[in-house]
Amino acid sequence: MELTGSQRERLHEALLSTFHTEQLLKQMVRYKLDRKLATFARGSLGEQVFMLIEQAEAQGWLEDLVRKAHEAEPGNSKLHAIHAELLGSSPHDQQASTQNGAAKREFQERRVVILTALSVEYQAVRAHLTDLRDEVHPAGTVYERGQFLAAEQSWSVLIAEIGAQNDTASFEAERAIQHFTPTVAFFVGVAGGIKDVGLGDVVAATRVYGYESGKAKVSFEPRPDVGESSYALEQRARAEARREDWLARIQGGHPGVRPCAIVGPLAAGAKVVADTRSEVAQFLRAQYGDALAVEMEGRGFLRATRANANVLALVVRGISDLLDNKQAADEAGSQQVAARNAAAFTFELLAKHQN
Repeated sequence: MELTGSQRERLHEALLSTFHTEQLLKQMVRYKLDRKLATFARGSLGEQVFMLIEQAEAQGWLEDLVRKAHEAEPGNSKLHAIHAELLGSSPHDQQASTQNGAAKREFQERRVVILTALSVEYQAVRAHLTDLRDEVHPAGTVYERGQFLAAEQSWSVLIAEIGAQNDTASFEAERAIQHFTPTVAFFVGVAGGIKDVGLGDVVAATRVYGYESGKAKVSFEPRPDVGESSYALEQRARAEARREDWLARIQGGHPGVRPCAIVGPLAAGAKVVADTRSEVAQFLRAQYGDALAVEMEGRGFLRATRANANVLALVVRGISDLLDNKQAADEAGSQQVAARNAAAFTFELLAKHQN
């Protein structure tokens, strides 16, 4: 097979958009073509794709490259178009496509969105990713896309730091889900512990109470507003909380007391709760007695994910303070520790999740 200049350019664009990290390209070449990319391709990702096409054309396996790449990612429109132009669609292709269904699933891009409110949370998540690059939403939201590899799985991870508050979390979660169509979404960050938790512990939320919902009469009458995490992720969190595998993912280790992972309810509202004697803290204990910690975005996040039934969602929080002496705890670095621990637990869940 010989390509025209236009066909060569479009094949280059198709492969680059489909296998958009070096690791994905290496996996496709190794698993589908039984070749090692590094033996003939160097440089940037674009340069490696160019050399791959040149090598395949020179050695007579270009048709195999096009067919196998399409088998790996049949859903990419650019790759599908150039495949149809160069090879067409034959009964043999359709039979091969069916027989290789499991292999296709292996290479289908698994996308996950992880949102954070604070820079310290964002950096903790970002530390687990490779091949990072910016992606900008048409409306202006700036994300980073990175790669997370675990066992046989490869995840394309979109991360963003969106700021505080439930309304912001709801809006930004909806925007990210509609734009990137992930199968999994997390909100990862820190929280203030209310009961049964210590500094550095991690809470994976079974549900999140919107504690400010209610009727203002002579005394405030709460009307519980509850968001629930996805059952499959909650169950995975329970399984991983019983183990200690996730501790190995903590960036920089865990000096001092070994953190625990707990699965239970959270409360979320617009107020920063900084004293156990405050009116809000006392209200939470009286009305939401099973809430383990309090934060500011989880309820809004789960409101958005509930409207997108195909997305599994979970809120994961590291305990950065116990309400009292919050400023002192923050100054001692407790937010960094809590954020690192929450990120480590999240990526352990992702590593064990079966898409």
